[in-house]
Amino acid sequence: MPLRFARIVLTLWVGGNLLLALGILAALATGSLPPAVIFLPDPVRAGLDPSVADLLRAMGALLNGAVAALCVAVLGCLWGDRWDRRTWGILATSLGLLQACGFFSDAFLGNASLPANVVSTLWLATGLWGTRPATIRGCPGA
Repeated sequence: MPLRFARIVLTLWVGGNLLLALGILAALATGSLPPAVIFLPDPVRAGLDPSVADLLRAMGALLNGAVAALCVAVLGCLWGDRWDRRTWGILATSLGLLQACGFFSDAFLGNASLPANVVSTLWLATGLWGTRPATIRGCPGA
């Protein structure tokens, strides 16, 4: 797989996650609850204690802000001047951890997003496989 194509694959994956995180942050800024509350039964959601709702908003803001920040850093590294084994290893580890946390968090919600997580993992793996330094001629650390 050509490096440019693999970078585009990863850019689309990272960009999708960035847009999702920013969308959730925008919704939280308007006072909405995080989208995960849709998994709560209607009576529970309707009777949600305001302090619990604020806690959910705070956690959603912090975690989606961290995801957005990671995505911006990844895009900078992905399209920056330095692409070597170390940079790739850091990105692969960071993005792999982010994806693993997607499965972990989904487990608390009955694995409702399992198919989406599987597709996302395959997409990520394809992009990472194509950008690994061992496949790029002249790449430092290859």
